[in-house]
Amino acid sequence: MCCLKYENDVYEEKLKKLPGIGAIVKTADGEGEVDSIETLKERVRVKIKDNEQDGYFYKRYDAKDVKIIKDAVSEKINEEEMENKKELEELEKLEKQDILGGEENGI
Repeated sequence: MCCLKYENDVYEEKLKKLPGIGAIVKTADGEGEVDSIETLKERVRVKIKDNEQDGYFYKRYDAKDVKIIKDAVSEKINEEEMENKKELEELEKLEKQDILGGEENGI
């Protein structure tokens, strides 16, 4: 089990250095979207729009050679946090309504 714990720690540490899949990054070849990750090698494959042809090309980069413009993982977490916050506010509002309704009825 200690080996698995060590491996998990290594993966977690390396993942902190990498953009998430779907992240928008800046490369030497232009801006693109991260398509896949090679965690242990700390490399990413990026999908870049080919301006000369109407399509895309894929290229691998070391993580140190790309700059994160918009990380999909952090954006997703922020969206979930906002949704959770809205739900919590709605529940609190309903709870206040129930309390006020009970007070008016002498409960």
